[in-house]
Amino acid sequence: MPSLPLLLVDAFTDRPFTGNACAVVLDAGGLSRELMQAIAREMNQSETAFVLGGSGTRFDVRYYTPGEEIPLAGHPTIAATAALADAGRLVPGPRSPSCFVMGRSRSPTSARARVIRES
Repeated sequence: MPSLPLLLVDAFTDRPFTGNACAVVLDAGGLSRELMQAIAREMNQSETAFVLGGSGTRFDVRYYTPGEEIPLAGHPTIAATAALADAGRLVPGPRSPSCFVMGRSRSPTSARARVIRES
């Protein structure tokens, strides 16, 4: 199995060990559904976000609970956004919305987020 960036992110907080914890796996594009499910089960968080690919302003993300894939989840989207921003993969600024394409259906859901770094 390849080595992957895996983070445990606390969403909706600015302090560790508070907020909503979520596992985030970056560079997950080569993972099978079965492996993503196994990782989510092993992480044992309410949700795990898998960033399949993208850069700058558009990212493909899938979400899993320990038991199944789900089409959309709020705090994992926030956690994935924070992880991507921290990794320097988002284009920050008020004029640069990022699009997350979520799920595996033929017509995926998309959400937009703006990342503005504080100085």
